[in-house]
Amino acid sequence: MKFLKKFAAALLLVCALALFAACADPGAEQPTPKTVDYTVNIVCEDAGIPDGLQVQMVAADGTVAATGTFTQNTAHFSLPAAIYTVRVTPLPDFEDILDGYVCSTETVTAAVTTATVTVSPEGEETIVYTVTVLMPDGTPAQGIKVQLCGGPSDVCVLSDEATDAQGKVSMSLAPGTYDVHVVETFWPEGCSFDNENPLFRVTEEAREVTVSFLTAN
Repeated sequence: MKFLKKFAAALLLVCALALFAACADPGAEQPTPKTVDYTVNIVCEDAGIPDGLQVQMVAADGTVAATGTFTQNTAHFSLPAAIYTVRVTPLPDFEDILDGYVCSTETVTAAVTTATVTVSPEGEETIVYTVTVLMPDGTPAQGIKVQLCGGPSDVCVLSDEATDAQGKVSMSLAPGTYDVHVVETFWPEGCSFDNENPLFRVTEEAREVTVSFLTAN
């Protein structure tokens, strides 16, 4: 009887060690992160400029996740789902190609996978547009990034900064009319946003607007 008890205890110990080794196996298959296809377009008055540029996808920690070039004013990337800052710089043999020009800085996310970078002459007129974002109860919504869509180039531009403690965020863009959108990535839990509301708009004459989240059904 004692022998059987010792044998059973030894068998349980062996099974436990085998299970631990299997769980700790560094070669065990790990979940594959979701991959997203991102597209970067470039809009420039001088058609020759994009040929001398490269585009970098910069992760939140500042590392460059990928680098590519434009083909017919478009670059494509397949990367793990995340928020990336799109940075456009000259290629090594074209260091002076952006002299007198500035490139807009755009952002892509798992929900907003396409960005359009604009190359504009330095000193071009811009207007500061201000959006105030509120929660359904009327309190300021902090930490929200907004998109302004429209303007002379008919593009959507994501704000570099998020809304502050007063729910405000400002963007400097070319004069025009822009609709205010909030991508779902930035919706607070339990909230939704009406991206088709015609009142959520800024213009050259009305440069500030207040928008509000809705309570999700």
